[in-house]
Amino acid sequence: MIEVLVSVDRESEVVAVIITTSWQAVTMDAA
Repeated sequence: MIEVLVSVDRESEVVAVIITTSWQAVTMDAA
């Protein structure tokens, strides 16, 4: 169970990084 939670946590970290990167790219394009 703990292993599953850890892998989910890592996945959300990756998703958060991807969202942040694409958001920065969008704001740079707009600016």
